[in-house]
Amino acid sequence: MNNRFFRLEPSADFMGHVIWERSKIRETCWVRASSEQDARLIASIKLNSSGSVGKSASESPWLNGLLVQCNQDVPPLDFGNRSLMTVSGKIYL
Repeated sequence: MNNRFFRLEPSADFMGHVIWERSKIRETCWVRASSEQDARLIASIKLNSSGSVGKSASESPWLNGLLVQCNQDVPPLDFGNRSLMTVSGKIYL
């Protein structure tokens, strides 16, 4: 698998959207993935809030191109073999 890094950046214009209640965080993150689609899916799984259990994965803000921009990028710090790191330094397996 050819893993790259993707920066997922929430759009400031849509931070008040109700769908953000379904996410643990609302900040820029970097994801190790093979494609943009995989990066969005990983973020939606890792950052799903406990209150959204049973909700459709398609209801995640991380999957929505209007709410979150996704671009290939190099993370500012090495996060080892982890799959996701937030701009504030939280790291997820």
